Amino acid sequence: MWQRLPDTGGLKSMNKIEDAFKNKKAFIPFVTAGDPSLDVTRELILAMQEAGADLIEIGIPFSDPVAEGPVIQEADDRALSAGVTTDKIFDMVDDIADKIHVPIVFMTYINPIYVYGVEKFAKRAKACGAAGVIVPDVPFEVLKQKDWWLSQWWHRLRQTVCG
Repeated sequence: MWQRLPDTGGLKSMNKIEDAFKNKKAFIPFVTAGDPSLDVTRELILAMQEAGADLIEIGIPFSDPVAEGPVIQEADDRALSAGVTTDKIFDMVDDIADKIHVPIVFMTYINPIYVYGVEKFAKRAKACGAAGVIVPDVPFEVLKQKDWWLSQWWHRLRQTVCG
């Protein structure tokens, strides 16, 4: 079963991601949380695991998903129109955490995390069992700039979720 990570410093979290790639490749399905509903998302996550997923990526809907194509943009719009929130997504994942034995990784953008609150987001993601967070609009070069606020923010998020 999925192991919660209260006092591991996130080390088990990173090991779970590494384990997903033990065969040098992994089946990583994606679902936009809340499209068409969180109940369907819950069932899809369980079905993905049953179908052999090595890691499951859950998209947190955002109003301006710049790294996505039209299919995911439309899924985000439907989820947001249905009233999906980050808190509701965390609650849904937490509700099924005991049934999941593959790593869960959230995919979102800088702005939703920043608006939600970096520490709050990281703590909620870790508490519901997330193994990691993908933030595609954080340029790698920026992360090297230790004095820039986004770099400091990213390192706090990474430290909280992944150790």
